[in-house]
Amino acid sequence: STLRQSLDPENCILGKDRPGVAAFLLNGNEGEELCAGLADVANHKRITEHTTFHAASLAKQFTALAIAI
Repeated sequence: STLRQSLDPENCILGKDRPGVAAFLLNGNEGEELCAGLADVANHKRITEHTTFHAASLAKQFTALAIAI
């Protein structure tokens, strides 16, 4: 898929020394975790499948959008 190619560690569109992203692709009963970029730029700590994302502040915007729709 295009997302898989974009997040490939060797050719990542995010670059190797930038904040990153984690994604989970689900296709039927099969899933695949994709991680790219850095979780901690200052300490060059990469994002892994064990990285914790603090999404509480982001959830507010999605909740507001869902209510508005």
